[in-house]
Amino acid sequence: MAKPQTRNERPHNQLAELIDDVLHKKKEYGFSTQQEIGRAIGVDKATFSRSVQDHGTLTVEQSLRLAHLLRMDPVSILRAARRGDLADVVAAMMHTTPSALTRGEEEHLQLWRQASPTTKISIRSTLSLDVVMAEVLAHVRASGSRRGMQILRRLARQDRAIIRAAGREDALTKRAKHELRRYTAGSPTPKTGATDRSSGKRRGSASRGNTKSRA
Repeated sequence: MAKPQTRNERPHNQLAELIDDVLHKKKEYGFSTQQEIGRAIGVDKATFSRSVQDHGTLTVEQSLRLAHLLRMDPVSILRAARRGDLADVVAAMMHTTPSALTRGEEEHLQLWRQASPTTKISIRSTLSLDVVMAEVLAHVRASGSRRGMQILRRLARQDRAIIRAAGREDALTKRAKHELRRYTAGSPTPKTGATDRSSGKRRGSASRGNTKSRA
C-alpha cells in the first residue's frame, strides 16, 4: 500500500531536479552554479535559490527566459515550474501539423522554397554561425578566457555582416518584384514616351512645310 503524503512532506520538485541536471552537464550548458543561471535570466542568487529549492517554481517570464537560455522546450520548463495551466496554452499554440512541423515551421519552409540560392547560402551560414557561437559562449563562460571573448566578438561582427547582406538582398528583391509588376501591367517607360513625342514633332513640322509650299 502506498504511503499517504503527510502535511510536512513537500511535493516532488521537478524544477530543482532540472537545475541540478543542468549543473551536472556543465560541458553542455556552460553553467556550474545556480547563481550563474539566475544571473543569466535576471534573478539574484538568493531569490533564484529560494524559488527553485524552497518553492520549486518560477514566474512565467523567468520560466520562458530559462527555456530560451537552456534551449529547452518552454512547455517542459513551464510544467517543471508548476505553471501547468499556461503550459497547456503554449502547447496548444505550438501544436504540430500532420507533417510534424509547427505552423511557424511550415511558413519558414515555404519561404525557404521560394528563396534565391544566395539567400539560402546566407541562411545556412547564419544557422551554422549560431551553433558555433553557442559552443564558444559555453566555453568562454566555463574558462573565462579573454581570447575566447575576442573570438566571440569577431563572430558577432560576422553575424551582423551576414544580416546586413541579407537585408540588402531583400530590398533588391522587392525592387525587382515592383519592376516586374510594372512590366507585366504594360506601363510605358519614360524613354519610349520621349521618342513618341519627338516623332510627333517631326511629323508636325513636315506637314506645315508641305502646306507652305502649296501656297
